[in-house]
Amino acid sequence: MAVAQEDALLSADVTEDAEFIEEQREWPTVFVDLDGTLCPTEMHHVVYNFIRMLPSRRQRFFKLLVFVPSLAIAGIANAISESLCIEVLAWLALRGVSVHDAEHAATKLARVLKRLARPALLECLERHQTLGRQIAIISGNAQPLIAPFCALLGARCYSSPCVIRDGHYTGRIDGVPLVGVRKTFVLRGLLSSHQPGPPPYHHVFGYGNSMNDQAFLALVQHPHAVTPDNRLLAHSRAHMWSEAFHVVTESPTVVRWHRRSGLTIMFLLFSLQFGYRT
Repeated sequence: MAVAQEDALLSADVTEDAEFIEEQREWPTVFVDLDGTLCPTEMHHVVYNFIRMLPSRRQRFFKLLVFVPSLAIAGIANAISESLCIEVLAWLALRGVSVHDAEHAATKLARVLKRLARPALLECLERHQTLGRQIAIISGNAQPLIAPFCALLGARCYSSPCVIRDGHYTGRIDGVPLVGVRKTFVLRGLLSSHQPGPPPYHHVFGYGNSMNDQAFLALVQHPHAVTPDNRLLAHSRAHMWSEAFHVVTESPTVVRWHRRSGLTIMFLLFSLQFGYRT
């Protein structure tokens, strides 16, 4: 239903300026947040499943052992800043993991995320690609975790790069996580040379789910709030953004995945409390 509502907009935008549309095939014009938007996940879900995919049993065991207490630390960090929370979770996922093992785990994770992705959003992105537009995933998540997923979708990946030393990840973000207003730096850097003048950038689409995405959504001609939080919902209605994705149908995999992940975390808590080996 949501994609049907968007069809007229997508097609009309293509015919509006054919010469410009032909030129824009060379750079991304569709920017999509990942966690909470394209996928109904948060970074700790991605981290947990990445750890489960690691080929080393020893690493899996020790990282899962500290996963629950690390979540508590990440929660405290998130109360201070989203960037700090991302740094904690990236350290948990990648510290000491070889580049080869990380690529192995992230490639398997990509297939999981593809099954979890919201069907209406996937269909919409495929429609954009059919019309010749390039897709970009723009996320604060750690780049080694989500780059294979972006490649699987045929999308460019703009996310938080991580430090590598002697063939292993140190667990540190290289620079500052790509969150909030920093996403606008990516858009401005990519689009300002093609569209001189102040935003909004014409023929550009954006998809986000929270007020953390509001800054970059405000730069595009066609912003979309996807299952938005209360603040973004109010903002999107006040500015008359598209409501096509305010409510979406989740993938059937999502319910089963959340139930399985929840039971596993409960078992980990039980194991840690009573000293059972996992």
